[in-house]
Amino acid sequence: MKDELQKEENIVKTYKIGNTTVKICDDACKNKTDEEVEIILEKAKSIGFQAVKGSR
Repeated sequence: MKDELQKEENIVKTYKIGNTTVKICDDACKNKTDEEVEIILEKAKSIGFQAVKGSR
């Protein structure tokens, strides 16, 4: 069942990894300034680094 908050037009990339489908959406960056997008990307990068660091 599709999440009601997710709209097909927000999906910018879809990946298939084994039996898993990963959909990348632009919801967080839509209607944001370049500066706001940079802050969002920095936060996402930090979360990713922490996830990788914690899995070792």
